[in-house]
Amino acid sequence: MNCLTVFGLVFDLLGVAILFVWPPPAEPMFKDGSDMLTFTTDEDRTKNKRLWGSQRRNARIGLTFVFVGFGLQLAAQFWGNPLSHVPVEGCTVV
Repeated sequence: MNCLTVFGLVFDLLGVAILFVWPPPAEPMFKDGSDMLTFTTDEDRTKNKRLWGSQRRNARIGLTFVFVGFGLQLAAQFWGNPLSHVPVEGCTVV
């Protein structure tokens, strides 16, 4: 297994862990911060907007990690290890 594959797997694992801890928001929300299911006060609306925004941001970060990891694994499969001439302990070139 070469280094790009290992780095890809690490990025994938980090992305999945982030998505597990902070999943994407499941409930749709209007622009004013109210959701479709309950009646909310102004305090709840600002809290909902902040929470929804942070969930959305963290989910995007997690998905970015997953896509970068997949890209690294794909690059390792097609182009091999560009650092094959540099000996790295723990990473072998097959």
